Amino acid sequence: MQCKKLDNIQENFTKNKIFLLLLLSCVFLVPKSILAQSVRLGINAGMLGSRYTIHENKPNKGVIVRQGDVFIGPSFGMVGILTTSREQTKRNPSVLQSFLKVDINYCMCGGNVEILETKGSETISRQQYQSGHLNINLAYHAEAGKVIFMVGPTVSQNSRRRVNTPDDGIKTLGTKINEFVVGGELGVGVKKKNFALSGRYYMSLSQFAEPTSILNTAYNLHEAKLVLSYYFLDSNREKNYKSIYWD
Repeated sequence: MQCKKLDNIQENFTKNKIFLLLLLSCVFLVPKSILAQSVRLGINAGMLGSRYTIHENKPNKGVIVRQGDVFIGPSFGMVGILTTSREQTKRNPSVLQSFLKVDINYCMCGGNVEILETKGSETISRQQYQSGHLNINLAYHAEAGKVIFMVGPTVSQNSRRRVNTPDDGIKTLGTKINEFVVGGELGVGVKKKNFALSGRYYMSLSQFAEPTSILNTAYNLHEAKLVLSYYFLDSNREKNYKSIYWD
């Protein structure tokens, strides 16, 4: 009973962290979107390489857990950028423009883990974890000429969680990988007309995968991404829109 209560407390604490992070993001970033008069909408596609970091490399006697090869996979999604009118007078220097960016994307992502058993003769077994990540990223987005910069929190929902082992094949996995994870993402890139190319780095901030009775160690997720975005809509209202000076 006590273990179950502790699990419930930890689960509620994780949910509260997610809610608090989203609330803080809204406080700092959403007011800009309320005043937004310039809207860009687009689609994006990319490739990513992901790896797990291992919390405890020696979770059991005679067992060593270590990172495997980089997992490579595609991603795709939609992006929206909101800001004040490009014609308005800005308090900041005109060389730097700041925006609110909302990025929603999906990928079939994963990570490879190697388990080395040192009892008697050494044996290595490999596990490949996979899950469908639905990511919602709310970011501060800045542009200086053709250079772009972004940083902000990401909330991920993991579905179709499974592990693939050479001996046992693919198994569904609902206990190791958490369903909801909070992370952070930052990136830099370049833009030209309706296109933007950016390199991004993502790291999970809440625990990505929990310890289990079979493998008593936790994982965190790290990703490097290359993303190409195409903006099919660029709507801009001039500063005097619907005023007596607008025609």
